[in-house]
Formats: sequence, C-alpha cells, structure tokens
Amino acid sequence: MSLGQLIYHLGDGVGLPLRCLVSGEWPFTSPEQMVEVMKLEKLPSCGVGEALKKLEEEKTILRECLDGITEGDFVHKVVSAPWGVEGSIEGMAIDFREHFTNHKMQLFFYLKLLDFPADSDTLYLGRSAG
Repeated sequence: MSLGQLIYHLGDGVGLPLRCLVSGEWPFTSPEQMVEVMKLEKLPSCGVGEALKKLEEEKTILRECLDGITEGDFVHKVVSAPWGVEGSIEGMAIDFREHFTNHKMQLFFYLKLLDFPADSDTLYLGRSAG
C-alpha cells in the first residue's frame, strides 16, 4: 500500500467492519469479490485531513455498533465474515483491533522511513514527536 492508501484503510479499520460483521451486511459477498476489491491498484487513497475525518466517523460507527449489542451477544454470538472466518463478536473484534494495530505499526515505519519525526509517543499515544 502507498502511504495514502494505508491512511485511507486505517480510516475504515474497526467500526465499519464490526458493523458489517454484526449486521451480516458486507459490501462484497464472496472471498473472490473481496480479493478483487482489495487489489492494490483499486484501493482508494487520501490525505491526512480526510483520514482524520474518517477516523472520527469510524469512532462514531464503532460506538453505535457496540451500544446496539448486549454483553451476552458480544461474548457468545457467533458471526462470520465472507472470507470464511467465524467466531464470537468479541473474538472477531479483537482480530479487527489487531489488524488495525498492525497497520498502525506499518504507518509508523512509513513515517520513520520518510524521515518524519516519530517515536514511541507517536506510535502508542498519537502525539507528534516534533
């Protein structure tokens, strides 16, 4: 992914996929269709401002989704994704969070390689190093 594609992808990272998982309504219906949509040349890109706006929208979607799930459903309800993975909402949410964290680390390394000031505070706290 380019830097722009990565920050766009991070903006769709947790809330929207969790909402799709809970509702069972996905923008694609098969693993093959997902692979086609996720080809690098088809991934959208954005700048920092749009990415920050997307992250705020993502937080709203995440909160609304979690507010609509009982604790029992969160822990016990089994859901599935079109790419063939299934598990409890809780387990899948943890997997989505891990996916997001991995891309956050990818962004951190991009910034370091591009000589932007980035340190542990940038990675873990979201604060600028410079």
